[in-house]
Formats: sequence, C-alpha cells, structure tokens
Amino acid sequence: MNRAAIVAFNSKVNAILKEAGHPYEYKGTSEITHFLWVLDDHPELFEGKVTDALQGTKIAAYYGCATPCIWLPHPAPAGHHAP
Repeated sequence: MNRAAIVAFNSKVNAILKEAGHPYEYKGTSEITHFLWVLDDHPELFEGKVTDALQGTKIAAYYGCATPCIWLPHPAPAGHHAP
C-alpha cells in the first residue's frame, strides 16, 4: 500500500470506531496474534484466574478447515512453535 492508501484506510477505520463509540484511535501499529501464542508467551497473565480447572473433562483439538494445508510445510512466526 502506498502512503495515501494507508492514510485513507486509517481514516476510514477511525470513522467507524468513532461512530461505534470506541475510545481509541487506530494507528496501524496493531500486531495480529493468536490467543494460544499469548498463553505460551505470558502464562503469568492467567495465574490465579482459573476458577474451574475442568478436572476430568475430556477435550479434543479440532484443526478442520480453519487450518490451511497442515500437511504442507510452512514456517511458524518468529519465536513460536510450528504446527
């Protein structure tokens, strides 16, 4: 994207946020991440917050259509584990 397109995009996003009553301004500096990476990188954020440890609950992961081509090799983001 060129500079003018970025400015236009940010302005459009900020107009939508303002209309919705959001108190912050979008600056284009957000980093997209996955919640599991937050758990992996910062487990201390959740210490003492687990109220039901789900003891005895059987849980299975589902990697269905939300995971693109898991059989093809692809690099994990820096500092994170490959699937």
